[in-house]
Amino acid sequence: MNFFNKNRLIFWLLLFLVVINITALVTFILFYSGQKKQASENADVRSFKVFQKELSLTPIQSEKVCSINARHRNASEPISSALKEKRSELLEELSTDKPDTFLLRKYAEEIGDLQKELQMASIRQYLDLKGVCDSCQCQKLSSFYFQLYGSKGPGKAKGKQMQHRYRHGQNQPDVRK
Repeated sequence: MNFFNKNRLIFWLLLFLVVINITALVTFILFYSGQKKQASENADVRSFKVFQKELSLTPIQSEKVCSINARHRNASEPISSALKEKRSELLEELSTDKPDTFLLRKYAEEIGDLQKELQMASIRQYLDLKGVCDSCQCQKLSSFYFQLYGSKGPGKAKGKQMQHRYRHGQNQPDVRK
């Protein structure tokens, strides 16, 4: 085989392999992003179904809860994105050789303000949901939020902390003598 024919064959073979690799990469990216969106949508639907079942919502209540959750999601997503951005800016500044403490303080205050906004959005969502529910559903909603925030229930956490606060060191001899 002639030298130029070999090079031409190798060139076309490489070009073919490059096209296949690019096609595979694009397919993977499109499939993965579509799967991720679908998984998050499925998680939202599943969590709503559990929420609906736990609270025993009527169809009218379900519609109202869906609109409340959509409003909350629309309000909280930009805040969450800004919060992630500020945290990354803070970490970037911390990773420098000599971090600027003024900048760090500014980022910390901005992060605190964003967390406050996010918490206020959650409070609005809770109050809106509470307005849709009857008294029995409100109790279930309250216990659901206590679980969500990692608390044991109204008044339970505070009582336990105070009960054992100064217990350490009792019934032990005084070693200061």
